Amino acid sequence: DISEKAKCQINIVYEKGIPKVIRRILFQKGFLVGFLVFVIFIYIMSLYIWQIDIEGYESESPYNIKEALKDYGIYEGNLKKGIDPKKVSNQLILDFESIAWASIQFRGTVVKVAISERDEMPVLLPYDSPCNIISDVNGTIVRITAKKGNALVKEGDSVNKGQILISGNIPLRTVNDYLKVHALGEIYAKVWHEYTQKVEYTEEIKEYTGKIILNPGIIFFDKVYYLRKLKDRQNYDIEEKQVRISIGKNFILPFGITTERWKEYNTSIIDLSAEQAIDKAVISAKRKAGESIPEEAEITQQFVMFSRKENDLFVHIMTECIQKIGTEAELEESGIGKSN
Repeated sequence: DISEKAKCQINIVYEKGIPKVIRRILFQKGFLVGFLVFVIFIYIMSLYIWQIDIEGYESESPYNIKEALKDYGIYEGNLKKGIDPKKVSNQLILDFESIAWASIQFRGTVVKVAISERDEMPVLLPYDSPCNIISDVNGTIVRITAKKGNALVKEGDSVNKGQILISGNIPLRTVNDYLKVHALGEIYAKVWHEYTQKVEYTEEIKEYTGKIILNPGIIFFDKVYYLRKLKDRQNYDIEEKQVRISIGKNFILPFGITTERWKEYNTSIIDLSAEQAIDKAVISAKRKAGESIPEEAEITQQFVMFSRKENDLFVHIMTECIQKIGTEAELEESGIGKSN
């Protein structure tokens, strides 16, 4: 090399730069001990559940699902060891009638819970149990198909709630008797849905004052410690933002910071004109009227009517729709249902 060719000796007088800093840190006992403690700490934390994410719920409360998961060992701060995700998924389906499918996956310190809710089904009798199909609403028959049983109504007939539509008693021609069957069929009827709402001529409005109080806090395992103890929540909207310490997307640690944002507001009552009050009542009544109509129903027409009682004005929403009707009922409960 150069030193041999020049017949001289090279000595290092001074070093600087990143490589030197890295070597100095790596060979310090304090750093090595600290790094080892950090690795052990992260490993221990990875053995526990620190966050549960639930997706797919609609009617079922996530709180109820979390409470049910607790019984099977899935809750923040518990060890993951010994928990069978498939077994817990099956148990969730058994515990909740509204859940049709469930999946539980462990990803780092996070438990991912995905559920699918079943459509609400009518109470059905066993197929070998004789029954009638009765009307569950008042309406006018639009179409009826008796797949099994004796149809007692026809297109254009008006029916009342509880009336037998398809009888499970089929008359026998040879003898004066009836064959009892499990009635089956499809019935569609024209049904009127009505909703009534009082017209209010005043409205409460909320106006923010611009005053904002920030209340920071520290997340330590399952506890939150705020800097200030604010108790008077009246006339304040409170927003909370949490930032958890994490390593990557699925390795959440039980530590972090949180901030409450208190926004002050005042409320006041304002007077509405007659036109404003009626418009508001009609919009609200139409929205609420739609909540009682089945999703699969076909709306054919809708009327808005008004009535007055003493000094109060009421808006009536009359909605005509064609919908599937009928529910199963035991022969003894709904009557014999014999044709004349």
